[in-house]
Amino acid sequence: MKIVYKFRNWENEHHKKMLKDNTIHFASPNSFNDPFDSTIPFRYDLISDKELLKAYYKIIKKDKPNISRQEMRNKAREELKKGIVKSPDYPEKAREIIGQYNANMFGIFSIAGKYDDLLMWSHYANNHKGFCMGFKYELLIEYCTQHFFKKEKVLESRPVIYQEDYPIIIPTIEDDIEFMIRPLTYKSKVWEYENEYRLIVYEGANVDVVIPSEIFEGIVLGCKMSLEMKNEIKAIADKKNIPIADSKMHLEKYALQYRKY
Repeated sequence: MKIVYKFRNWENEHHKKMLKDNTIHFASPNSFNDPFDSTIPFRYDLISDKELLKAYYKIIKKDKPNISRQEMRNKAREELKKGIVKSPDYPEKAREIIGQYNANMFGIFSIAGKYDDLLMWSHYANNHKGFCMGFKYELLIEYCTQHFFKKEKVLESRPVIYQEDYPIIIPTIEDDIEFMIRPLTYKSKVWEYENEYRLIVYEGANVDVVIPSEIFEGIVLGCKMSLEMKNEIKAIADKKNIPIADSKMHLEKYALQYRKY
């Protein structure tokens, strides 16, 4: 079974909820530390006028379902004549629009593919003074999918794709959900060390989900965490039968060593 990880700061009361209350948080993209994250614009400027007219019609139909088809067509033609998406400043305006839309509509639970990366400990676990929680990936997806299905929400699970340049995301009439999700799953190669996976829920920004303890695989403690904090975590983890490992700096190389705590 695949294991994924979340790096947390035990000094942060919100982060403590993951272990104390079994709570995971689906954050809004506007809380992320990468300004490029989830702001890749759809390239309406690269599609034909015919396809653009269809796109406008679809948008108007969704926003104003009670008007007649002829009125929808007329409004779509009016939007096309404005030439907004063909203007030079369109990509920057589109970035602002998509960034704000994603911030309000999507909730993301980000997890890492490994626990032993030094940068992850430094950046996301309070400079090695925090902890790392392991999750059984398939069980996590199954539980969250069912949880949101009951609330009539859709969950998607995706690995993040890392590359030098923006992906060119050209919207199509048929591929609605997929192209909506795509801007949330690409990041610059500078973040490749994160080896990130994302659970993404539509209309779920800043939502908490309480999961069963059985989904936790284990906990790894940071090499600079205080003994007091380690014992606090151990007391909670023992009650929930969650295994704990401790980390320490390797004596011969730039790496960490792990042992049962």
